[in-house]
Amino acid sequence: MRKWVVMVNKFFIVFRHTFITKLKSKAFFWTTLLISAAILLLVNIQTIIQFFEEDETSRIIEVYDPSEQVLPLLSQQLDVMYPGEFTLKPLSLNDQEKSKTLEEADRTGTQRVKDEVIDGYMLIEEQVGSMQAYYKDDGTTPGDHVNSLQQALNAVQFQLSTAELNLTPEQAAVLFEPMPFEFVSVADNAMTKEEYIQSFFLVYILLFAIYFSVLMYGQMVAMEVAAEKTSRVMEILISSVSPVKQLFAKILGIATLGIFQVAIFVAVGVTAIKVSGQDFELGNLQFSFADIKISLIIYALIFYVLGYLLYATLLAMVGSLVSRTEDTAQLMTPITMLFVAGFIVAMYGLQSPESTIVQVMSYIPFFSPMLMFLRIGMGAPTSVEVIISIVLLILSIILFAWIGGKVYRGGVLMYGKRPSLKDIGRAMKLR
Repeated sequence: MRKWVVMVNKFFIVFRHTFITKLKSKAFFWTTLLISAAILLLVNIQTIIQFFEEDETSRIIEVYDPSEQVLPLLSQQLDVMYPGEFTLKPLSLNDQEKSKTLEEADRTGTQRVKDEVIDGYMLIEEQVGSMQAYYKDDGTTPGDHVNSLQQALNAVQFQLSTAELNLTPEQAAVLFEPMPFEFVSVADNAMTKEEYIQSFFLVYILLFAIYFSVLMYGQMVAMEVAAEKTSRVMEILISSVSPVKQLFAKILGIATLGIFQVAIFVAVGVTAIKVSGQDFELGNLQFSFADIKISLIIYALIFYVLGYLLYATLLAMVGSLVSRTEDTAQLMTPITMLFVAGFIVAMYGLQSPESTIVQVMSYIPFFSPMLMFLRIGMGAPTSVEVIISIVLLILSIILFAWIGGKVYRGGVLMYGKRPSLKDIGRAMKLR
């Protein structure tokens, strides 16, 4: 009994040392501060954009419209669709210039833009049975204002066309009235459109959280092991604590640190959202945090912890093989690429969660932390499928923990030549 107590005490000594050392580090402080600031910025991004947009002056655009039909309608349409954003005026021409051709007027308008007298210039050219518009400004790329002008011009074109055909507003509206269409799923676990939107946003956010957290804290384990081995601290540690205890004490110590840091980010995000009272928007999709499913958060935490334990064990294993911290990245690359591949497939799977590749890869332990969570969030898998995925992931963690413990035990004593993955077999043979 006493021997077991001593073993537990030694384990917690390394656990506490790892946690406290990382907690007090400057890297942890600045990472927490910067990511928290980024979360605050993201939550309030709509308010910030609106603040700067309110300060923007109206864009002055001169229009050359020989037909004199488009300009008044376009100005009226822009005032309705984008109030205060545009000020339209006829192209400034003197009495001699008013008789100019389209090409000459176009050169005048272009020059006024280059001289920064106006923000933009538009030429309305009358074609057979229709109008054609050309817009010029000094922007290097088409901005949002170009799309706004195009939408307003389309509305004007519609007005002119319906007037030419002597259609009433009611008759014109019928032409563009969409056919009623409704999707109904017969699946028992089908989601409504609102539930799908909620799940899409939440899964999207949590996938990024799982991806960056697992990689960041997993790599932290590898770098911690490599740094201690490089500084020869490892030789002192293994004389008092067994390498296997060190391995899992470090993994769990950094896992606790990770959960603590993520909890800070969540607290900052939730507080900022409640204070701002805003919802996120992506195109026509809106996401309200008031309807978050607790079960999805629990699954995110489960797959985050299991994914971290799997990758942290593998990364700690390769970290024990290096003699210099500079060599750590070389051995970590094949392992991190596995997780990156899973993330890429997860981004594809957001639009097609029941595709064959997503279903198959969701059972592979290296990818299931993200892909099975994705399928859960989008309402696709059955309970049996989720349980199978979690069991396979746990069994893989146990297997790699056993292999990792053997490699770690021998790897911490290996010094010398540049390491490679071939050294895993040699490390397992060392005692």
